[in-house]
Amino acid sequence: MCELGKNLKFCTCITETKVIHNKNSRRNKNLKPDKTNQYIWFLSRFSHRFEPMMEGILNMPSHQLNNTLTNEIVLENLNQKDKNCFDFDYIAFEGDSISIKFDGDERTSHLYDFLSFIYEDNVWRVGMHDSFSTSTQLLQKGIVEIEVIK
Repeated sequence: MCELGKNLKFCTCITETKVIHNKNSRRNKNLKPDKTNQYIWFLSRFSHRFEPMMEGILNMPSHQLNNTLTNEIVLENLNQKDKNCFDFDYIAFEGDSISIKFDGDERTSHLYDFLSFIYEDNVWRVGMHDSFSTSTQLLQKGIVEIEVIK
């Protein structure tokens, strides 16, 4: 039996989904774009703060998405000093943030479940920017590869 390991890799390779042209035609009426059923990540850089112009409620991050994607395991991988868990050269800056969510069938996972981390004081921590008063710029996105132990 295979089990999921604790080593994660943040890959920039994203599986292309099939584009349905003229989705209102009768022939394509019942077709839906393919879901990838994988976990995707978004790496963003803090840009600036601004005065909030609207009020609302923030969705708070989860503590785990599955047995391997937990806050503790992701932080363990992100904070390794001797190993880069990204598939590109990346140096974290103060205020960088990464979020992870399931990119699959919403019926099998809660629509708003996600993990969120922020780089503060030279270490990754659980946290997120307030989207009502903070502007960020997307740096990179991709899929999370999880080590499988046989």
